[in-house]
Amino acid sequence: MNPQLEDIVESLHSMPTIMSATQELDILQRLRHCDDEASIGGLDLLPEILSVIEESHSGGAIFEVNDSNYSLFLAAADWLERLSNQCLRSQHRAMISGVAATLRTRFK
Repeated sequence: MNPQLEDIVESLHSMPTIMSATQELDILQRLRHCDDEASIGGLDLLPEILSVIEESHSGGAIFEVNDSNYSLFLAAADWLERLSNQCLRSQHRAMISGVAATLRTRFK
Protein backbone atom coordinates (compact mmCIF):
# COMPACT_ATOMS: atom_id res chain seq x y z
CA MET A 1 0.00 0.00 0.00
CA ASN A 2 1.02 3.55 -0.62
CA PRO A 3 1.72 5.41 2.65
CA GLN A 4 0.71 8.75 1.12
CA LEU A 5 -2.70 7.39 0.14
CA GLU A 6 -3.09 5.78 3.55
CA ASP A 7 -2.38 9.18 5.15
CA ILE A 8 -5.06 10.77 2.98
CA VAL A 9 -7.60 8.12 4.00
CA GLU A 10 -6.65 8.64 7.64
CA SER A 11 -7.17 12.40 7.25
CA LEU A 12 -10.56 11.84 5.61
CA HIS A 13 -11.70 9.73 8.55
CA SER A 14 -11.07 12.65 10.90
CA MET A 15 -12.90 15.19 8.73
CA PRO A 16 -16.62 15.92 8.53
CA THR A 17 -18.60 14.17 5.80
CA ILE A 18 -19.20 17.51 4.11
CA MET A 19 -15.85 19.24 3.98
CA SER A 20 -15.20 22.84 3.11
CA ALA A 21 -14.01 23.68 -0.39
CA THR A 22 -10.60 24.45 1.12
CA GLN A 23 -10.40 21.01 2.73
CA GLU A 24 -11.39 19.32 -0.54
CA LEU A 25 -8.74 21.23 -2.45
CA ASP A 26 -6.16 20.25 0.15
CA ILE A 27 -7.03 16.56 -0.22
CA LEU A 28 -6.99 16.85 -4.02
CA GLN A 29 -3.57 18.53 -3.90
CA ARG A 30 -2.21 15.77 -1.68
CA LEU A 31 -3.68 13.19 -4.03
CA ARG A 32 -1.97 14.84 -7.00
CA HIS A 33 1.39 14.32 -5.28
CA CYS A 34 0.82 10.57 -5.60
CA ASP A 35 0.38 10.92 -9.36
CA ASP A 36 1.48 7.84 -11.19
CA GLU A 37 -0.18 4.61 -12.24
CA ALA A 38 1.76 2.43 -9.83
CA SER A 39 1.04 4.52 -6.76
CA ILE A 40 -2.48 5.78 -7.41
CA GLY A 41 -4.36 4.39 -10.38
CA GLY A 42 -3.84 0.77 -9.53
CA LEU A 43 -4.74 0.86 -5.84
CA ASP A 44 -7.97 0.04 -4.10
CA LEU A 45 -7.82 3.15 -1.90
CA LEU A 46 -8.54 5.47 -4.83
CA PRO A 47 -12.30 4.77 -5.02
CA GLU A 48 -12.65 5.35 -1.28
CA ILE A 49 -10.87 8.70 -1.45
CA LEU A 50 -12.73 9.89 -4.53
CA SER A 51 -16.14 8.82 -3.26
CA VAL A 52 -15.60 10.89 -0.10
CA ILE A 53 -14.58 13.92 -2.17
CA GLU A 54 -17.56 13.50 -4.50
CA GLU A 55 -20.02 13.13 -1.62
CA SER A 56 -18.59 16.15 0.13
CA HIS A 57 -18.56 18.29 -2.98
CA SER A 58 -22.09 17.48 -4.07
CA GLY A 59 -23.32 17.65 -0.48
CA GLY A 60 -22.29 21.19 0.27
CA ALA A 61 -18.83 22.33 -0.76
CA ILE A 62 -20.12 22.98 -4.27
CA PHE A 63 -21.85 26.06 -2.84
CA GLU A 64 -18.45 27.41 -1.73
CA VAL A 65 -17.07 27.35 -5.27
CA ASN A 66 -16.45 30.92 -6.36
CA ASP A 67 -14.35 33.01 -8.74
CA SER A 68 -11.25 32.65 -6.59
CA ASN A 69 -11.26 28.84 -6.30
CA TYR A 70 -13.13 27.59 -9.38
CA SER A 71 -9.94 27.41 -11.45
CA LEU A 72 -8.42 25.14 -8.78
CA PHE A 73 -11.37 22.76 -9.03
CA LEU A 74 -11.11 22.83 -12.84
CA ALA A 75 -7.41 22.01 -12.62
CA ALA A 76 -8.18 19.10 -10.29
CA ALA A 77 -10.89 17.87 -12.67
CA ASP A 78 -8.49 18.08 -15.63
CA TRP A 79 -5.90 16.12 -13.67
CA LEU A 80 -8.50 13.48 -12.79
CA GLU A 81 -9.44 13.15 -16.47
CA ARG A 82 -5.78 12.58 -17.37
CA LEU A 83 -5.53 10.04 -14.56
CA SER A 84 -8.69 8.34 -15.81
CA ASN A 85 -7.11 7.91 -19.24
CA GLN A 86 -4.09 6.22 -17.63
CA CYS A 87 -6.04 3.97 -15.30
CA LEU A 88 -6.04 0.28 -16.15
CA ARG A 89 -9.16 -0.63 -14.17
CA SER A 90 -12.33 0.23 -16.06
CA GLN A 91 -14.40 0.68 -12.88
CA HIS A 92 -11.84 3.24 -11.67
CA ARG A 93 -11.96 5.08 -15.01
CA ALA A 94 -15.71 5.55 -14.76
CA MET A 95 -15.54 6.73 -11.15
CA ILE A 96 -12.67 9.12 -11.79
CA SER A 97 -14.51 10.68 -14.73
CA GLY A 98 -17.65 11.06 -12.61
CA VAL A 99 -15.78 12.84 -9.85
CA ALA A 100 -14.13 15.11 -12.42
CA ALA A 101 -17.57 16.04 -13.76
CA THR A 102 -18.78 16.80 -10.23
CA LEU A 103 -15.81 19.09 -9.60
CA ARG A 104 -16.57 21.04 -12.79
CA THR A 105 -20.08 21.91 -11.57
CA ARG A 106 -20.61 25.44 -10.39
CA PHE A 107 -23.64 27.30 -9.08
CA LYS A 108 -23.80 31.06 -9.45
